[in-house]
Amino acid sequence: MKKSISIFIILLLTIIVLGGCVNAASVSVKANSSSAYVGDTVKVTVSFSQPVTTASFNLSYDNSKLTYVSDTVGGTNTGSSIIVDYIDLASLRAISSVTFTFTAKTTGSASFSVSNVTISDAEANTLSVSVTGGTSVQITEKPAPEPTPEPTPEPTPAPTPEVPKQETTPASEPVSSRGTSTQTNNKKTNTTVENTVVEVVDTNTIVEENVEEVIEQETDETTQEVSTEPIEENKINIDGKILAIIILAIVAIIEAIIIIILGIALRKKNLENK
Repeated sequence: MKKSISIFIILLLTIIVLGGCVNAASVSVKANSSSAYVGDTVKVTVSFSQPVTTASFNLSYDNSKLTYVSDTVGGTNTGSSIIVDYIDLASLRAISSVTFTFTAKTTGSASFSVSNVTISDAEANTLSVSVTGGTSVQITEKPAPEPTPEPTPEPTPAPTPEVPKQETTPASEPVSSRGTSTQTNNKKTNTTVENTVVEVVDTNTIVEENVEEVIEQETDETTQEVSTEPIEENKINIDGKILAIIILAIVAIIEAIIIIILGIALRKKNLENK
């Protein structure tokens, strides 16, 4: 009888111990980063070691350094802590964590901790909880951006002075000598033509003067010889002298025309040579 009672007590204790092990759960708190700048977003997650259908706890935070923004289960912000009372009566949806969002507002160390934790599993069994401590975030000022270095302007190269090119006349074509010689010859030809024309003009002048003198002499001689010589003889002499003068004038005119033609031909040749 005593042996049976001992066995019953051992079995009962075993059930109690095993039941306690099955219904135990742990809760942890972790930030997304151990450091942040002022103005950055800070996320803190409270995780459960197994899915739970109900969760009730308080998350404490430093409201002098952080500003609460939101969470994933609709907790209530009291100013220095967020109270969470989660239960999904419609579908009994289980959760494994709750995430909270804050904004860093000043420098310093901001700590987080969890308290008053009560959770239950999908069978509505209340689980014993062990919290693995809290977490903290070090907040600092954001460093000033480094100024963008201004590009160093490249020095403008000094312009290279242009060396004037010396024009060289090929040895095979002495253009300047030929041109000078041609111009000299043209000048000489033009001078010769001009001198010839002047000579022709002078010759015509002399001929005209001679004709006038001859006419005057003939007139005087005719006047003097009217009384002594017969009229027919005087007429023959006058006609002969006039004919000679006319012939001389014609010859002079022909010479002048020839000279003018030669001058025109020479000028035309000079123009072609240019």
